[in-house]
Amino acid sequence: IDTTLTPYKCVSITYPSASPPPRMYHGASQCLSGSASGLMVVFGGISAEKTILNDIWGLRKHRKGNWDWVQAPNKSEQEKPVARYYFTALFVSSTMVVLGGKGYGLN
Repeated sequence: IDTTLTPYKCVSITYPSASPPPRMYHGASQCLSGSASGLMVVFGGISAEKTILNDIWGLRKHRKGNWDWVQAPNKSEQEKPVARYYFTALFVSSTMVVLGGKGYGLN
């Protein structure tokens, strides 16, 4: 939804890159500081196959107006966040904080 002018309008965006798989009960928040400023980060949720997810994706808009998705890299399996859904996520400075939720071993 484009809120720059009233009345607001729904705008469809296209992106040439891979995108996150469909999901529900995920978290999304926009980073407002640091090198990722403006990046909307999507984390976790439940897939269409009912798998609890722990992947992280970022949607960014470039200066020329084009959009793309990027999947966050993990250095190792141990650094991956715990898969979860039904949680709250927000940015504190340039760090995304995830609170609560349900998942394997979290209920």
